[in-house]
Amino acid sequence: MTRVARRIGAKKVEESRVLPILRGNTRFSISLSLVGMLVTLLAAETIVGKLSSKVLSTQAGLVPFVAQVGVQQIQALDIS
Repeated sequence: MTRVARRIGAKKVEESRVLPILRGNTRFSISLSLVGMLVTLLAAETIVGKLSSKVLSTQAGLVPFVAQVGVQQIQALDIS
């Protein structure tokens, strides 16, 4: 957007083309932001699914959220 604003300010773009250029750039930047948010949500869902499946599959007979002495079901290395 900065480049476009500089071009408009320097009068290198015709006045009739300013609005379509700004609309196109705005559409592109909003679309790119939405795609980035979608990818972030999918990655977060994958991480949560991986961790929850690990917790639920480690001890099938016991309640997974009951703390046992000296045993951690999810360790720090599981998150990476």
